[in-house]
Amino acid sequence: MTLINTTTAEESYLKIVQFILHKWNKKIALQFIKDVDIIVDRIKENPYFYKPFEENSSVRIGFVNRLVSLYYKINEEKQEIIVLLYFDNRENPEKLEMFLFI
Repeated sequence: MTLINTTTAEESYLKIVQFILHKWNKKIALQFIKDVDIIVDRIKENPYFYKPFEENSSVRIGFVNRLVSLYYKINEEKQEIIVLLYFDNRENPEKLEMFLFI
């Protein structure tokens, strides 16, 4: 399957990387990037590896680490995995509604 990042996913990913660089350092940012790559590879190998999101079962949620989750959809017809959002779990969960159309 092909993996596609939405604009929202790209923006949220960059926002988190920039936050890590500002708050901590380059080493931790690189570790985050590596963690994301591992999760993305796992999703490409088995798109159903992670559980469906409770509020919207067409969306699945993968945990990059304890602070960041990755939300994605699978389009079987087009053989695509669509990354919707990287979400900082410390943020207000109500923000998910506007990004995931719950």
